[in-house]
Amino acid sequence: MQRFLFLVLAALTALPCHAQDLPAELAPVHLADLTSQQGETLPSFLLRVGGALHGYTRETGFEACGAIGEQDGIYSVRLFSDRVPHGCVVRTSTLAQGFAFTGETIHSHPHAKVLTMTTRAHAWSQFYRDGHAGAPTLRNDGATGFSKADRANGDGWLVAGGQLLHLVNGKTERHGSVSTH
Repeated sequence: MQRFLFLVLAALTALPCHAQDLPAELAPVHLADLTSQQGETLPSFLLRVGGALHGYTRETGFEACGAIGEQDGIYSVRLFSDRVPHGCVVRTSTLAQGFAFTGETIHSHPHAKVLTMTTRAHAWSQFYRDGHAGAPTLRNDGATGFSKADRANGDGWLVAGGQLLHLVNGKTERHGSVSTH
């Protein structure tokens, strides 16, 4: 349930009324725009993207995420964080100019097995109605892999435990350690 909102909210963020209703104190932070090199495969590119996700999540304890875009064989990801440990809203409408959404996303999970809910995390949960607004802590079932909610949301990419993982048809494919420099 922790990641219930991850992909469900991706569709909602495309609605103008939803973006206008977001309280200023819950505004996401833009982390980076990353683009692949000509001829670089998606997994190779995402290993580099994964390094940025891993570093941010390790330093802050927050999830981060992005929609994967493609244009003429070049990939792009614009990374955001909602600055909470238990979710990240994918903003498919904020791809770099000229890039089309591939239908896949990438996100990171914190390493801690128990996530402490901050004031911001409580407000985020209340706004998105994920059922965790009153919880002091949450069990992180995705510290080293896809959570149950991730699996329910379908295929996508994840950085957990320093590894790049890809969920395809319910099965996890491992793509190796992410670059940390």
